[in-house]
Amino acid sequence: TELVRTAEVVNTSCNSNFVGGLVFDPSNLPVVAWQENPACAGDAIRPYWGRRSAGGAWSATRVFDNTTGGWPSLLRGNVSLTIGTDGTPFMAYYSGWPGSADGGGPVVNIIRVDLLAQPTGPGISAGYIASNCVASDPIGDVAIAPSAVTPALMLAGRCACNGGVALGYSTIVGGGFSGRADVGLTSPIVSSSLGVTPAGAFHIVYSGSQCGVGDFLRHCATATPGAFHVIDSAFSGRADFAVSNAGVFHVAGIRTNGQVVYTTSTDSGVTWAPLAPVEAGAAWGAQDPSVSVSANGRVAVAYWNSARTQLRIAKLAGGSWTTETVATIPSAAIGSAKLTHNRVNRACLLYFNPSDRGFYFAPDPALLCDEIDFNGDGLFPDTQDITDFLVVFGGGECPTGAGLCGDIDFNNDGLFPDTTDIGSLLSVFSGGACL
Repeated sequence: TELVRTAEVVNTSCNSNFVGGLVFDPSNLPVVAWQENPACAGDAIRPYWGRRSAGGAWSATRVFDNTTGGWPSLLRGNVSLTIGTDGTPFMAYYSGWPGSADGGGPVVNIIRVDLLAQPTGPGISAGYIASNCVASDPIGDVAIAPSAVTPALMLAGRCACNGGVALGYSTIVGGGFSGRADVGLTSPIVSSSLGVTPAGAFHIVYSGSQCGVGDFLRHCATATPGAFHVIDSAFSGRADFAVSNAGVFHVAGIRTNGQVVYTTSTDSGVTWAPLAPVEAGAAWGAQDPSVSVSANGRVAVAYWNSARTQLRIAKLAGGSWTTETVATIPSAAIGSAKLTHNRVNRACLLYFNPSDRGFYFAPDPALLCDEIDFNGDGLFPDTQDITDFLVVFGGGECPTGAGLCGDIDFNNDGLFPDTTDIGSLLSVFSGGACL
């Protein structure tokens, strides 16, 4: 575990230091973003970003606002991070236009920053969304389509039942919006997360509570913002959303009863598998889920346990979850975490430890071999997987179809072609360890 930065001392009446994002550059070095609020005041949230050098040293840079003052918010999600195919990281955060209004409500100004061109900001104003909320969570997520460098920004507002924009999004083009669309009605939004398919289609998963109706977890596609699919109707906690390279949708979150759950969709969000517990019977009341899928299809979920004293990571393999503790704090507190697989398929965490005010990066030291269904035909254990692996290892095409076979770095150590991968495949196929 590596210390990225120790946050400034905060007003003990609240905690508004939260993780914003974790991505990896083309050299597989981590780039991170977070927010600090030492004064615990609505106009004092400070966006930060940092990165680790090849020598292992961390830098931390504050991004300065381009307005005076800020719009009141003490909630999570106000900083988000993504990275383009050329390695350019983009941060999204918000600020207020003090004294301005639209339709009688405050205006949230969304800022997009090219962190290479403007490492300390102020960035480009990407537009605004009006809301009558006095407390807001305006940045839900920010993402970039595959093979593109144009971020799509999602906006969210935690509004009272008397009105206000619940959730909206827009694609950023240059310095402005290409358009704006609202999702849902006047429901208070608890969380919102943006996913991108391999074809570049944007999808949203969001949770909240519809006035007079009840709690919900929903999905919608930005192509059809007026239509949504109900994933669960007893879901008032936070949720996170990821899309695999195979186009499978993965969602992890906290149900109304406080349990960490997980579900998938294989038809672009139209239908969803039943929610299943990640940690059966032991994670009631857990917080801050984060889900990630590696390039080779490995799924992992991170969350703080029910006592809020342990940060855990659960990994899915062979249909079963295995759980390990990443960090332990001495007393219950609200932390936050972001889980992302790096470019060699290791599950890595950026998290905030409220007990010592540290923002930490935790790389996964364990070797994780790929699934033994190498050729993706759904049959395993099957000696055809070994045959097909050797074909691809030798430079041939995947016998079961383009894009179905895994990569030849079977043990995910970053070395390939390497005969150790053949040994690892044979070992795991026989029930042995990942070499």
